[in-house]
Amino acid sequence: MLKAQYSLLLLCVSLTVQAQQTDSLRTTPPDTLQHTPKAKSDIQDIITFSAKDSAIFEMDARRGWLYREAQIDYGNSRLQAAVIRIDLERNIVQARPLPDSTGRPEGRPVFTEGSEQFVADSMDYNLKSKRGIIFNIVSEQSEGFVGGAKVKRSPENEFYIAGGYYTTCNLAHPHYRIKASKIKLTKNQNVICGPFHMELADIPTPLGFAFGIFPKPRQKKSGIIVPVYGESQQNGFFLRNGGYYWAISDYMDLKLLGEVYTYGNWGIQAVSNFKRRYQYSGNLSVSYNVRYDENTESILRSETKLFWVNGSFTPESRGDGRFAASLNFGSSQFNRRVSFDLANQLTNTFQSNVSYSRRFRGTPFTLTLSARHNQENNTGVVNLNLPTFTLGMTPLYPFKSKTGNNRGFFSQLNVAYTLNGSFDITNRVTSPSYNFKVANIGESIDSVYAFRPENFDLFVERGKMNLQHSIPVSLPFKVLKYLNASVGFNFSQRFYREKYRYTWLDSEQAVQIDTLKEWGSSYQYSLSSGLSTNIYGTFYPKRGRFSAIRHLVQPTIGFGYAPDFSGENYGFYQRTQTGIDGNGNPVYQDLPTFSGVSAPGASASISFGVRNTLEAKLRPKSDTAAAKKAEKVKLLDELSVTGSYNLLADTTKGQYPLSDLLFRARTRVGGLFDLNLSATLAPYAFRDTLIGEQVSRIKSYTYAWDAGQGIGRFTNFDMSVSASLNPDVLRGKRGTTTATPEPVPGSLRNPTTAITDPLQAPETSYEAYYQASPDQYVDFDIPWNLRFNYKFTYNFLSTQRPVTQSLSFSGDMSLTPKWRIGFSSGFDFTQGRLSTTSLDFYRDLHCWEMLFNWRPFGQFQSYSFTIRVKASTLRDLRLERKRTWYDNQ
Repeated sequence: MLKAQYSLLLLCVSLTVQAQQTDSLRTTPPDTLQHTPKAKSDIQDIITFSAKDSAIFEMDARRGWLYREAQIDYGNSRLQAAVIRIDLERNIVQARPLPDSTGRPEGRPVFTEGSEQFVADSMDYNLKSKRGIIFNIVSEQSEGFVGGAKVKRSPENEFYIAGGYYTTCNLAHPHYRIKASKIKLTKNQNVICGPFHMELADIPTPLGFAFGIFPKPRQKKSGIIVPVYGESQQNGFFLRNGGYYWAISDYMDLKLLGEVYTYGNWGIQAVSNFKRRYQYSGNLSVSYNVRYDENTESILRSETKLFWVNGSFTPESRGDGRFAASLNFGSSQFNRRVSFDLANQLTNTFQSNVSYSRRFRGTPFTLTLSARHNQENNTGVVNLNLPTFTLGMTPLYPFKSKTGNNRGFFSQLNVAYTLNGSFDITNRVTSPSYNFKVANIGESIDSVYAFRPENFDLFVERGKMNLQHSIPVSLPFKVLKYLNASVGFNFSQRFYREKYRYTWLDSEQAVQIDTLKEWGSSYQYSLSSGLSTNIYGTFYPKRGRFSAIRHLVQPTIGFGYAPDFSGENYGFYQRTQTGIDGNGNPVYQDLPTFSGVSAPGASASISFGVRNTLEAKLRPKSDTAAAKKAEKVKLLDELSVTGSYNLLADTTKGQYPLSDLLFRARTRVGGLFDLNLSATLAPYAFRDTLIGEQVSRIKSYTYAWDAGQGIGRFTNFDMSVSASLNPDVLRGKRGTTTATPEPVPGSLRNPTTAITDPLQAPETSYEAYYQASPDQYVDFDIPWNLRFNYKFTYNFLSTQRPVTQSLSFSGDMSLTPKWRIGFSSGFDFTQGRLSTTSLDFYRDLHCWEMLFNWRPFGQFQSYSFTIRVKASTLRDLRLERKRTWYDNQ
């Protein structure tokens, strides 16, 4: 094998020869009477060429031939072929294939310029004018491929194709193509064609048009959005999701959509996306719809106006300030009557948040401003926090050494500061409840008002202002090296814009409550301390898989003290007569002067808790793996119990000495199933009390063991079991792996080779190999995924329905490399029925795909069937049939 490689700098060639100054591809003969002086070639760059077999040059004639794997590099252009002929006199390069031993062409010319690549049967190219003639070309353009029998290339890098086609299928023999007699490929990679029609499996179809433009997918182009048509039982015939797409700029676009029904319903929607690299990104969608509850012939027909706003704004972290927004709000009936999104239809609560935060450089302070929104669609309740602000100071260490020596006892003493404020409004208006008779309370109110501008004055009048600041002081330290201790002090103060005054009226035997528009404040302080440590214990079994088991115990104990702020010396409560007992004696209560003051009663609480975890090391399964590192597994992630005891509890003020005990457990069973358990044990006796027409269970202040009810009652018990299973998880559990065969060059799984050398692809594909040797194919694994979550809840305080349990599951399965089935459903054991169920079928048709979604029963019964081209360039080339839940109404 002869390998030759040369580099020529044409400007330095000493030979002077006759050179034509016109395009050598033109057939017009030169004027024979005109004298043409000798001149050097106009080529101004270096040509580098190579050949695997041989390179032959005729220096006098300034031409040469390269054989076998020939390659020429000129500037940013590269030409590869079996044979390349170079004629420097005429600035012509010709590339041809050669027949192999079977007579098939081998080494088809491949021309590469920048990121563009062309494959053809033959190429003639003029190095000077950059014009060329190409036969049987195949060129990849973004997501598509352009081919043609004869192609001319212009100096402007535009291609004119005769007898061409366009397709997104990467096979040498495409499944479909858009065929046209004339095609132009612009330098921006846009494909423009004249009259065209579609061919499916080489069968011409009547589908076509007078002209076509296939833009580069990355380019934004304004244009009309074709609507979807259909029929709804409740609303008649319709046109949906039609409108106009406006590419405003490279950073923003706008999509205007509309829908109209023959029975009168209509709607409009504006959707905008915006993004600026390294600065921000976001989107905004605003919808307005009009719905009628009856058809056009009904005299009871009424109109409902609905709207919805959804959007987000996410900035890049730059500088000291940051603004972010997330919007999701609208009419409470919008998702039920308009939305086609199943997730929105099943979601009851929606939230929005707009925030701005700023860190003041050179100071420990950070400011956060936000506005929050929360709405419940089933009740119509809307809550707003307008605005909310937080001014925080990072902890300061006043006794910390600046030299790095921080071993002093007070070196870790830290002080922080926080100022919080908010104004909360809601459209749910309720009257306060009291356990005594009130003279001027009026009729009890518990109503949800329509969230409309005309009701805002009422919402603001009943709004609640929150303003408080706190100063926590903490000192962590070590005791006897292994004990982690801390002491702390916290002071907080709240401010109010209203004050309550209580007056006992003998004439009405009731309390008169007056609300005074006066500013006031309350404060509270507390002391706290804590002690914790880690205790390790290790057991070494002599037999079995476990080589070691480690038990970690984390006990904690703490003490907290807070005085009784309901005393008269603080002024936060007013001692007022609220009634007369059976003996005619007055009954007094301590009533709060402000709304939201700390609860009455002193507190001297001892908190306690213990947390356990178990870990183990596994021995290797065989002696050959003795050198393998021991595997660590967790046997128990958590087993804990927490509680507290108040030494100063006063039952007359609603305080319980011993708190409820909270138990938690968490582990993974068999390495596959996540098990979570939690339970609450109330150590007090309960009694059933008839309140109205319903029996309620009331917790008394008597311990359960004193009332003969054992150690207490489990008032709540929650259990959840979840898992996400697939072959890889099970294979990893067994410790085995399955090797994946490498792709065969030129196969369908290696599309690059199929494009650059399409004549060889079918011969070396997986399909051809297994068809020739079917006994070599064994399908050991079918890819699948299964996810499920089971929840069980027991509520002792509920006398109507103490037990609730539900099961949700979803998954998918690939029956073949081309077929995939997905499903999602659940079961409500209380209702005894399946929840919303969805089945998805997907078929990979190579360059096409088929999707079928079916919700067979329930409120959202629907189906959709779609066959479409995968490439986004031809996203509108599809066949679709659907019937939504809304159309079934």
